[in-house]
Amino acid sequence: MNTVQNATLEQVSRVFVSRTDRSPAAARFVALDAVSLSFSRGELHMVLGENGAGKSTLVHILSGLDTPTSGRILLDSQEVAFDSPADALARGIAMVHQRPLLADDLTVLENIALGGHGFLVHRKKILPYVEELATRWNCLVDFYATVRTLNPADRLRTALLCALYTNPSFLILDEPTAILPPEKRASFMETLVTNANEGMGLVVITHKMGEAARWGHRISILKHGKLVRHMDQKKSPVSEADLAEMIASPSEKSPRQRSSDTAVSSAFSDKTHCTLPLTISGLSASPPNRQGIHNISFNADPGGITGILAYPGSGLDTLEDALCGMIVTDAGSITLPGRENTGVQLDAASLTPALLRKHGVAFVPSNRTTRGAYPDISVRDALLPYYSGPFTPHGADRFAEDIVRREDIADHPFRPVRTLSGGQLQKLILSRELSVNPRVLILSDPEWGLDVASVVRLRNRLRETAAAGIAVLILTDTPDTMEVDDFFTRTYTLKEGQLT
Repeated sequence: MNTVQNATLEQVSRVFVSRTDRSPAAARFVALDAVSLSFSRGELHMVLGENGAGKSTLVHILSGLDTPTSGRILLDSQEVAFDSPADALARGIAMVHQRPLLADDLTVLENIALGGHGFLVHRKKILPYVEELATRWNCLVDFYATVRTLNPADRLRTALLCALYTNPSFLILDEPTAILPPEKRASFMETLVTNANEGMGLVVITHKMGEAARWGHRISILKHGKLVRHMDQKKSPVSEADLAEMIASPSEKSPRQRSSDTAVSSAFSDKTHCTLPLTISGLSASPPNRQGIHNISFNADPGGITGILAYPGSGLDTLEDALCGMIVTDAGSITLPGRENTGVQLDAASLTPALLRKHGVAFVPSNRTTRGAYPDISVRDALLPYYSGPFTPHGADRFAEDIVRREDIADHPFRPVRTLSGGQLQKLILSRELSVNPRVLILSDPEWGLDVASVVRLRNRLRETAAAGIAVLILTDTPDTMEVDDFFTRTYTLKEGQLT
């Protein structure tokens, strides 16, 4: 592998084009607009911006996952073209994604071998080098554990080791500290700085302005697909407050945002809700190769926000799947608040997503990309199943247009889902779920990937949702979510598959 010293994007744009169902004209969305930016070895380069600013598109182009509509990629002043991430990796550029794609049924060590010199290499021969990498990067993980059994933080460490094993010149990390416990974040960032100082080029997407100000050598800010600021911390340091002011949107809300803020209360203003709680009794599940849950019982009251904080590896994914009817449970029952102040009791083993939706349960899943939507369909098609008005093409179009404009996601609903940022997709799914007037709303890791302003807006919206008489249940393994004053009306802790 050639050692690359500088990677440059020169006047790079990315435009997504999709055909509408009602017109031969194409709908265009500019995700990146003539951005010129250089990255150098020996530096930690932080990339900031609100949800939908173009951060992911930028690094997807640099890592070969996407191709620019126009502009050039230069490596040490030589123009290159990447047809795939493998092409970029062959030139020394590796990326660790926010939700790493790993072979779940293989061990950590087998995944590392698979991404490096090939699966047939003798794992014991590479073990000393992998152990040295893990120590140098403060990235300790059980090499013989099956990836399916890992908690999110260890999945990140595994993906990081897979990338490092290829010995890249540049390493791109997308929100790496978002899933780490707060007490582990500073040491992780220190490790990144140490390795940057030793010669690696590191590019980090983050929403944490304090991290960028404290650890970044260079900081770049994107807004609406454009590069709006670029700072060298060595020459002119900026503070977290400085960055917050640079990124902040105008204080005056747009008409779209104002209508979105009142959408929940107006949607439920004429709806009478049951006063009975969502009640889970004796819920147990033991899916293969995953942490099980045992005798889970709790209540989530209408009009309140109930939170369940999980320790790493405590079975949060199993609990989410059991509550959403995605796996067969071993035991337990669920009582849902019904209409006219009645309760509906269901055997947990009989739950399906369709049955739960029939009884007024809405979901915002942790895996928004493939469970909450599908990347290759349009935003309109992702919303269409939730449209309950007269089924005419124009009626469905207006329904979709209202949601995307109210949520400030796009100017039209024909944009492909895959072009949305994680935060935009989360807003889309939440608004879609609330459009059916549920009695229970279950959200799993709802703050994942959101910028600071979007987190505040989400919390306010969930407060309004609860105030409208809905039972809101939040499942999370992110401690930051649970540290909000006067937000939760009741909290539980999930540890080793049991609730306390």
